[in-house]
Amino acid sequence: DLFFYVFAIGSLLAGPVCGAVAVLVLFIHWPLVFAHGLRTNNMEGALLLSYCGGIFHFLRWNGVDDDRRRHRHALIASLWFVLGFMTKFVAAFFLPFTLVLPALAWPSTRARLLRDWSTWLKAAGVVFALCAPWFIYSHLRFGMRFWETILGEHVFKRMTSFLDPAHVHPWYWYFHEMWYQFTDGHVAWLIVAGLVVLLVQTVRRRWFDGRSEEHTSE
Repeated sequence: DLFFYVFAIGSLLAGPVCGAVAVLVLFIHWPLVFAHGLRTNNMEGALLLSYCGGIFHFLRWNGVDDDRRRHRHALIASLWFVLGFMTKFVAAFFLPFTLVLPALAWPSTRARLLRDWSTWLKAAGVVFALCAPWFIYSHLRFGMRFWETILGEHVFKRMTSFLDPAHVHPWYWYFHEMWYQFTDGHVAWLIVAGLVVLLVQTVRRRWFDGRSEEHTSE
């Protein structure tokens, strides 16, 4: 499912060749395969799947004009958020954050968000209905210790200090590490070329998700 969504997102951006290349690059990305992801069978695999699924269906929500299909994509995107949230808690909040901010900055997508506010409100209700029972049960089972651990230590303490001294890095560390891994995998040039092409096309053709605004309906 993960590779399918990566292929689908790439196809939306620049066609099936782009999608196939994106899957191949992801398939040989060493940290994903060996460190935090697929072969180790840990929570990052499910989190990444939730991000890819959420992004794809959000783009399709924005790309279709049929109300029923648009509402269905919004619901599926919210279900992928549920997977990420129940897998790794607040780490899933980057998904709506990275989707809503660009959407609000894009006039046509901002107008569509406002028009479909009831759809997204219902989707938020579905998210709450699916996630709340586990938190209620955990509170009844463990009391305040549950909240002190999940919020106090793993959210507040991580944001204000650290849990593991080995995890303390400067703000640019992730960018440096990504560039190192792309270079080590001999795909850095491809990443840079793709980013340049997408940036130029976004400016020239007024893209939001890799397609001209004049051709957003299926």
